[in-house]
Amino acid sequence: YRYETVNSHNESGRIRKAITLRGMPMFADCFQKLENAMKSKDINTGYQYPSNELEWLGKFSDLSNTNQTWIANNINPAILYCQQQSHDTETSLCILDFGCGYGKLASELAQYYPQGNIFGTDIDEDAVHFCNVTHKQSNIQFEIFSKSPELLWQQKFDAIILMDVLHDLPDPVTILSQVRRMLKPGGIVVAFDPNVSSNISFNVGKKAAQNHLPYSVFFCLPNSLSEQPAVGHGGSWGYEDREQFLVDNGFTIVKMPDDEFQSTDSHHHRIIFKV
Repeated sequence: YRYETVNSHNESGRIRKAITLRGMPMFADCFQKLENAMKSKDINTGYQYPSNELEWLGKFSDLSNTNQTWIANNINPAILYCQQQSHDTETSLCILDFGCGYGKLASELAQYYPQGNIFGTDIDEDAVHFCNVTHKQSNIQFEIFSKSPELLWQQKFDAIILMDVLHDLPDPVTILSQVRRMLKPGGIVVAFDPNVSSNISFNVGKKAAQNHLPYSVFFCLPNSLSEQPAVGHGGSWGYEDREQFLVDNGFTIVKMPDDEFQSTDSHHHRIIFKV
């Protein structure tokens, strides 16, 4: 990942290293569970993200580049393009950060779209509590994820952001059906997942693969095996296969004119899709 400068490049680097070292024991804690999860190809015995890992990940993201500039380069162009295509002049956008974690991205979205209404939801109750205590903007609110969020938010959102969500899901078909019902007519989903190709040879020497794949073995992949149907995607689920999966489930991929350059975040691959 790329990071904002804190006070100086050296200070930012020291903080990153300290946070990374803080996370190393969590990998060791997972060894036994990981061994059990991988023993049988016929029995899906994965595990959900440990709570301490979610907290570490949430606070680690405070150093990530999901700031105002990142939104301007990666999310806002997608929203503007889709609005132009549909001749939508709506300026008071309603946006959901689905899988918001500790609220870094949702908070940045609330600042970037001061006239908009930003919502965040997550299954982690501790994370949602942290969000409600920490992020106090008037145009933001957080809710614990329910099993039927579409009943609460039916056809509510102009845009739904899935940041590092799709590849973690044990049951993406059900989640995508919920996402479909939460979108307004003409609404879009902007999904960011590891910039990893389905063609293994394309990943050789790529930083995104080097960063995401080892982490995925311990956390993303087991989480995607933690409940039925336990699809087992994880971070190695290539962007070509992700796009085809979305098409197979009734979504339309939105291609922007500059998509050959993709987003400015080289570690994530962006997919824009709609019903």
